[in-house]
Amino acid sequence: MEDLSHLPSKYKMAYRLSKHILGESKVRNGDRFWSGSMTLTFDALEIPRSYYTDIVSFLKEVKFIRLLQKGGNTVLSIWGVANEVPSLDDWDKFQKTSKHYKETNRDAFVTAVKDAAALTKMVDDLQKEFNIIKKVLVVMDNRLEVLEGNFNG
Repeated sequence: MEDLSHLPSKYKMAYRLSKHILGESKVRNGDRFWSGSMTLTFDALEIPRSYYTDIVSFLKEVKFIRLLQKGGNTVLSIWGVANEVPSLDDWDKFQKTSKHYKETNRDAFVTAVKDAAALTKMVDDLQKEFNIIKKVLVVMDNRLEVLEGNFNG
């Protein structure tokens, strides 16, 4: 059995579902198909139905599955299936572009820290430039005093 403990929980469920579908799918004329009930498969794999929308949207978005014929009651749906399970990178991209994506508190904190660091660097750079300008003004003031002394002199 694969160790999935290091994976994000929703991706882990999407991965398990993908592996299951891939394992049960059949290839006909070079195309891979799976017939089944997605909700019953969620139940069989003990994936909470509350994750249905996120997981199925992800699998559709990355083109792992596509609904070919909708089932119902006693008729199973028929799905076109890709040949490979979506990757963790696919999941990360989906999460960041999905309308369901919510930045976590940690992500928000990391972003705020990076923004604060960038602002601090900008302030430091401006302070250095300001100090250079002050020095230039002092030199110019001294030269002006010398010129005035020579002129009045």
